[in-house]
Amino acid sequence: MIVALLYIGLAIIPFFTIPGMDSRLPKEYLSLFIALSITLVSLNRIDFKKFKNYWVFLFIMSGFISILLAPHTIKYFMAKIQGTGISVDTTYDISNLWMFKAMFYILVYALMAVAIASIEFEREHSSMFINIISIAGTLMSLYVIIQAIGNLDQFFHIASPQDNIHVTRVPKALLGGTMGQPTVVSPFIALTVPISLYLNKYIRFSICALAIWLTASKVAMVAMLVGVVFYLFTSKQKLMAVLVIAISLCGITNFMERKAIFYPSKITAYLQDQTSGRWPIWVGAVERLKSERRFITGLGPSSFAHTITKERKGFVQAHCESLEVLLGWGLFGLSMTVMAYYSMVRHVFSSNNAATMAMFASIVTITVASFGTFTFQIAPNIFYSCALIGLIYNNHLLTRRDNDNGAETNV
Repeated sequence: MIVALLYIGLAIIPFFTIPGMDSRLPKEYLSLFIALSITLVSLNRIDFKKFKNYWVFLFIMSGFISILLAPHTIKYFMAKIQGTGISVDTTYDISNLWMFKAMFYILVYALMAVAIASIEFEREHSSMFINIISIAGTLMSLYVIIQAIGNLDQFFHIASPQDNIHVTRVPKALLGGTMGQPTVVSPFIALTVPISLYLNKYIRFSICALAIWLTASKVAMVAMLVGVVFYLFTSKQKLMAVLVIAISLCGITNFMERKAIFYPSKITAYLQDQTSGRWPIWVGAVERLKSERRFITGLGPSSFAHTITKERKGFVQAHCESLEVLLGWGLFGLSMTVMAYYSMVRHVFSSNNAATMAMFASIVTITVASFGTFTFQIAPNIFYSCALIGLIYNNHLLTRRDNDNGAETNV
């Protein structure tokens, strides 16, 4: 049953929509339902094995500590009806309620990853998992290409500025696949690219690369490039990796020459201008931490959306996940995140396994994208990332996979 739930989650979540709803919400509900189902079924059917990355659990604990030490947000105290009037209950502390929602999500997905790491999958199951990821990225890319052609997509249309003020900030607003907008869909497609390379599915890779280019998402382009280079290096295709880097550097040099931005000050100014409104939001978030003196434990999980956003009338997300962690969890939580990644890097390189390297390359890709957008607040990205992490730490699969440097023969 757990295998079936994983199949369903990987295959359906990125495409699940309900007419009339924000395209992200149905995916969020379905993803959380399947993740919770996998966790609960696993609790009843399998013995959880030791999860080697204990920094993940320390990160979860750091979130609870952040909640306990979070400042009271007086602006959002609850109101109640008294007779014919409304009074504000200033004794009722609601500053932590949204934080517990974030912690619930994190706990469910973390337990899902631990459950996947504990299950004794068959070899064909792991092959099917990564194949589904590759195919899902390709299908999403084909849909983006159809949207780019124009007048062929009968299901989605661009929302009016009255319905969504952020539409005017997106250059290719229609190219959102089934995930809403290019900022959201392009990192998801980029996540699947290293898997397609591992499977030697170069047509799928080309389709995905074309779709990302069409969305004009600079964040996704950089993330895909980093993920591809990382995979090529770790799969001992170093010559190809050097070639990709050389071509990229030539392109960057030519671009900088045309824009006349060789000097550091001009480069900084150009990058700030290209953040599409992100820079002032980032600066404002750091200023808020300074004013609250909460650098150690932060303002509490998910605080950006409920404090900075409401005060500055800016983005709902910080468009930088490391900044969101710093704001919500403080330096303590951010350090736990860094150590969790470090532990995973050590585990991956000690395994010397081609499939594991490919899956970790996907994690690298989505992580790079997270520095410029809110990748880990989008359900398909969360579900795929946790599934990949679980597979990376699944020792049963590691002992059954080939230790060669190419794709598995039966994939």
